[in-house]
Amino acid sequence: MLQARPRKNVRYARESAAGVLLSIPLIILFGVATRSLIAIVGAFIVLLVIPSAGWTIITETCAGRFLQYFLVNRTHDHFLPKALQKRFLPSEYFRRTIAYPKKLWYRILQVLLFVFYLSSLTAPRFPLAMPVTPVSETGGFAIFGIIFLTILAPFLVLVWIYEDWGVRGYDSARAVAYPIGNTVIGYATGLGTLGTVARFLISISSNEIQTAGSIVAVLTILLPPCFFVTAFFHSEVEPRLLEKLSKSAIAKAIPLKGLKIE
Repeated sequence: MLQARPRKNVRYARESAAGVLLSIPLIILFGVATRSLIAIVGAFIVLLVIPSAGWTIITETCAGRFLQYFLVNRTHDHFLPKALQKRFLPSEYFRRTIAYPKKLWYRILQVLLFVFYLSSLTAPRFPLAMPVTPVSETGGFAIFGIIFLTILAPFLVLVWIYEDWGVRGYDSARAVAYPIGNTVIGYATGLGTLGTVARFLISISSNEIQTAGSIVAVLTILLPPCFFVTAFFHSEVEPRLLEKLSKSAIAKAIPLKGLKIE
């Protein structure tokens, strides 16, 4: 008798634990700086709980709907030009078996760079109401980073869900199959992202020492929540989502091995 698939992905237990361990010193440091127990609890909620809840709610709400509207119903056929669809969107799809990544380091880096990129575009244009200093600007950068980690990074995560579930697009002209959304991932976390972040960090500092300090400070603040949320999602949330997708009508519309949607 077959047993039900466990909802928790235990292979990422170490990454989840590492995310918590990385976050604890940052939370304690914030509490020591503010001398408030409430601040420690608040930092825990803001850095870990809220982003995790945002990823869970958004991915569970959007994962199935996107596939239904765009791959099964092909809603985009009504508003995207045919030439654009032919060039960038495959008309054929198939689904392989579920395959999780062996390690999460690359995906953690993707999230970190994505958050850096959005914050570097936003922080200079929407400064927070506080005296302008290197410390305050770095803090503002980190605050925007947490916001983007919570509400926009989950849409990047949708690409991971479809990749791990096995959805592939097929280009019949080139005879190439590829995970859908890879172009978005490449653009959001590519060399252009690094260049934008570097220009921002340099702009908020007047010398090399301040620049190095800003980089370390931003990484110290943003890396732990990016690490924890990515590990938490793959361990606790994604297995449940993939199981739900596999039992849905979408799985019948995009069966294993191959499908052409017309």
